Amino acid sequence: MANPATQVTPVVDVDTLNTQSMQPSRAQEQPPSLSQTATAATRDATIGMADRFNAWQDAYFEGRVRARILFLVVMFLPVVVTLWLSGQVLVSQVAQQSHLLLAIFTAVRDLVLTVATFTTFFWYVNQCSVAMHIGAQEWHHIGGYLVYSSLGSFLLGAFLMLFLQAFAFPLLSLMASEDSKEEIMEIGLPALRITCLALPGMAHIQASTGILFGMQEMARIATIFIGWSLVSAVSAVVLLRVRDCRAKIEDADDDEYVCNQFAPFMVESSWAYVLCSLFMALHFAYVMVEQAKKKGCFPDGSVMKAFTERNLPGQDAWTNDTVAVAVRSICQNVQDFVQLAVAINIDVTASAVVIMMGSVSSIAYGVPNLLSIPSMQIIPREEGAGRFDVARQIRDDYRRFGLVMGVIFAVVLTLIWDGLPATYANDSEVKQLKERLGNWAMVIFVLYQPVRSMLGVYSALISASQQFVFWGKITAATFIFIFLPLVLTAAAIKSTFLCCFAKMVSDIVFLGCLYYKVHYGQNGPKAAVVAEGGGADPGLEGGAG
Repeated sequence: MANPATQVTPVVDVDTLNTQSMQPSRAQEQPPSLSQTATAATRDATIGMADRFNAWQDAYFEGRVRARILFLVVMFLPVVVTLWLSGQVLVSQVAQQSHLLLAIFTAVRDLVLTVATFTTFFWYVNQCSVAMHIGAQEWHHIGGYLVYSSLGSFLLGAFLMLFLQAFAFPLLSLMASEDSKEEIMEIGLPALRITCLALPGMAHIQASTGILFGMQEMARIATIFIGWSLVSAVSAVVLLRVRDCRAKIEDADDDEYVCNQFAPFMVESSWAYVLCSLFMALHFAYVMVEQAKKKGCFPDGSVMKAFTERNLPGQDAWTNDTVAVAVRSICQNVQDFVQLAVAINIDVTASAVVIMMGSVSSIAYGVPNLLSIPSMQIIPREEGAGRFDVARQIRDDYRRFGLVMGVIFAVVLTLIWDGLPATYANDSEVKQLKERLGNWAMVIFVLYQPVRSMLGVYSALISASQQFVFWGKITAATFIFIFLPLVLTAAAIKSTFLCCFAKMVSDIVFLGCLYYKVHYGQNGPKAAVVAEGGGADPGLEGGAG
């Protein structure tokens, strides 16, 4: 069979596309179609609000793919912005206490988050695998992914927790410069040992939200995630206000003064973080299992049967994808850890510059990335159903979306630049921060925003395209051959500029490779998985699905 990705096919208007029902892949009864499910669910007055929303969405947007994506983007934009603001307000509040507290707080959270991101492969692979099986109307395969990824994520999270407990001291030592090492270790080490207790729950959140995103349970995910995230951020801000040290620092008038309230704040905020992560994980686990039961994802309704039958089609491909995304997660997220470690070893002001760069760029990456999540659900579904031209149009739409978002963030940063340093320093440190930023920082930071926006979009598109192995390889290559040489040079010559420049150059090369693969290096979806499930359109060679 010819490669469908290379066929010259008629242009399909996906907004008016009439979705064709798939032929059964096996001699067995198939689940009802989306329209039948939507009609039945809408008529049932006993179902919850989220079920009504999903039923209406499936019924209204059936066959209108681009309209559905636009609706999801508009609906989730306030959610994404709220989540980003809650995190950045906390960072800003900590920064206004002291650059030392900012360095400690960020070092502890970044260490735990860096280790936690080693489990993000569950999120990417689960989401796309589940979406592809739904597109092929193979709901009965999803139970296996749910059971094994839940168990695997919890065990991996527990292992990572024990690893971080064992190596907490040497790892935190890497994040401390000689002139502030004693304070960072004394205040940060107890907080790090507490915060890493959240890792099993954080790992399971990756697996469960991947399954739920693949099922397109967007409303439930948003409600749970934004609720517990706001509780965590607000509790930390309240604790910071209770332990406020700004007056004491101003009265001391000493650059080396360390407030005695820093240590209690770090311990208390760490416990709040752990508890919120645990409750969020339990909430997601409950919702995931309940929705999987409703949708018929378990053979004969039995969770244990899904465990014992190992019902995972294309298991070798799933394993290879999992390993590749794990490599990607390690290399890409260790970059942030290494960059911050180098900056802190230069001095705390350099660390404030790097934290400021990461903070202002996080929205440029995070908002487009989260708003690109629908592509990770819909592109695999369309390819699983054999509609490859629809998938190509979605990729082109998201390319334009990434460019527009990048320009917007660059313009906004330019307009607010003059007042930005004051949000990352207290009154006594803001002058020193401005001097360190110099004339180069505005140019680097502004040019970096479109790069981060496009990376946010293309991280979703490469995942939706199921090109996980390529993603892992190119992440490792740019990390080893571009980022590490530049950032180690920055450490040797004590250059804050080169420390920031290293990240920017590495991301530009990385983005170029992803862009080429998504638009010009595609070889179609994971054919082995689709063929095994029998979900591909038999008329695929002839053109449009």
